[in-house]
Amino acid sequence: MNIIHLAPILSISNEINTEKKSINFAAEGLSNSVPNLAYSQKKAGNKVGIVSCFPSENASSNEIYWGALDKNLFYFFQYRKMYKDLIKNFGNIDLLNVHDIYNLKQIFFSLYFLFNGVKVFVTPRGTFSEEALKRSKLKKTFFLFIYKIYAKFIYAFVALNEREKKQIAKVFPEKKIIIIGNGVEYSEERNGLLVKHFDYKNKTKILNIGFLGRFDIHIKGLDLLLNAYLNYQKRSNKIEIKLFLIGKHKKAREWDSKVFIKKIKDKLPCPEMLEIRGPFYGFSKWEELAKLDVLIQPSRTEGMPNTVLEAMATGIPCVVTDNTNVGDLILNASAGWKIDTSEGAILDFLLNLNSFKKRDLIDLGNNAKKHVQRELTWDSIGKINYF
Repeated sequence: MNIIHLAPILSISNEINTEKKSINFAAEGLSNSVPNLAYSQKKAGNKVGIVSCFPSENASSNEIYWGALDKNLFYFFQYRKMYKDLIKNFGNIDLLNVHDIYNLKQIFFSLYFLFNGVKVFVTPRGTFSEEALKRSKLKKTFFLFIYKIYAKFIYAFVALNEREKKQIAKVFPEKKIIIIGNGVEYSEERNGLLVKHFDYKNKTKILNIGFLGRFDIHIKGLDLLLNAYLNYQKRSNKIEIKLFLIGKHKKAREWDSKVFIKKIKDKLPCPEMLEIRGPFYGFSKWEELAKLDVLIQPSRTEGMPNTVLEAMATGIPCVVTDNTNVGDLILNASAGWKIDTSEGAILDFLLNLNSFKKRDLIDLGNNAKKHVQRELTWDSIGKINYF
């Protein structure tokens, strides 16, 4: 099968290398998951290409076809030439998988595929959740209006999991929806190199709990986490949980992350127990995960967060809010906890975490690794058929 992925993928400089040595992608979100999906589908015997809606001159690959749309939205009529060049260089296309719905360039370019009888699949990646639709209402009302028309002509939507399938079905009840989730690269060799971090943390009484990702205070629920941690410190006679925030700052509509995090840290009775680190890429990111006893993902809305899958592949148990869309996955794997998306639920979890022994957490982490090996490797995801 000949597959093209159309997605807003950012390439990054050669100074930051991901584990795919032949191509340099930003190691988070779509720029992580879409290339990995493409590589795994190629490995399964398909011919696969990626077209990014961002210019990415320094991205190159000998393994998959790579292309980029012109950065100017108003070059719509040049998209016909780009489509013809794609057919000339790549060959006939059986299906187009569009990732991310809030991008006019992608919608315009995909029309040429529809006009030429190519089956189009759309992966919304969490954008149809109730929480996601509440934000930027004017923008999303506009795009939903367009998509109500556009969706009549696409072949199907692609959900990342059962929960997202239900979210999409609420908006498009008549449309076909299949499931192709995110995966993760499992490596015994990499885990062997991380053993020293497990040995070190397992000798200490302090529990390291951490968040890894961009510091989008509202979307990622960091206000819930930090306020809960502040109350945990105020209510605990002995502080035995250290909180790590690992990632990069983000100035969003609601909060500037630097300002908000500093404000909370200044209020902590033991501010040294909150550590801000990163961002980290490549093997350094895996090392940061291995230093944690528990990964926490307190998001208000997600599709299928890569960080949770990466933590599981490393052997780290996870606590996730219901809105992350992976709570049932964690419970089914006996790999951690699912809690409500609230400050109170996070506080209760922190207060109860001390009752767990390190051995209990190691067992949960081993369950996580086994589940990844059975069901969540990119090799297994790449074999899923669209039809």
